[in-house]
Amino acid sequence: MKKSSIIGIIVFVAFVILFINKLINDPSKNSKDHTSSETTTTEEKPKEIWQLRTFADNFGDETREQFIYYTAIGTFSNSATINSFLGVEIIITKTNAGILLHEYSWNSQAQYFIGGGTIELKNDYNSKISLFTSGKWNDNGGVLIPKSKYEEFKTFLVHSRGRVVKAYIKDTYSSSYRFDINLNGFTYAYSQL
Repeated sequence: MKKSSIIGIIVFVAFVILFINKLINDPSKNSKDHTSSETTTTEEKPKEIWQLRTFADNFGDETREQFIYYTAIGTFSNSATINSFLGVEIIITKTNAGILLHEYSWNSQAQYFIGGGTIELKNDYNSKISLFTSGKWNDNGGVLIPKSKYEEFKTFLVHSRGRVVKAYIKDTYSSSYRFDINLNGFTYAYSQL
């Protein structure tokens, strides 16, 4: 073997050893107690889970109508699947509310119920409400909280006092949807409408 080949192999092995040693001994990769000033956690500043937003018109310009917005992840089941991914968006205005249910992916169109459905909510205090819905949130889909049930829905969320509410939605056919609604910050966000 040539002397240059042996030196090349030795240099390569040395780099591999240094690389492995760096991985093993790098405190930022292994330590659970980070004291660096670069470290940020959700404990320092909680993420806003209820966001105040403004509707846009057909031209993309903001209107004066505001709403609060929340997202969650849950599961759905029907005759073809069990406990598949569900993306949930909740939109609440001063006068109505809608729940957009995205099956399998956030990019899928929001579901709506042709024959209607039932929305059941249960809070930590074991209080429950059940709302029948038969309308779409808008032309793109979604489940509308009917105006006749809006006050009951909103009051239930407010009285749940920042806790987590379990939601179960079932259409009149075979689909069912489960997700949690974290109400931390809900009352404050609603007061900003």
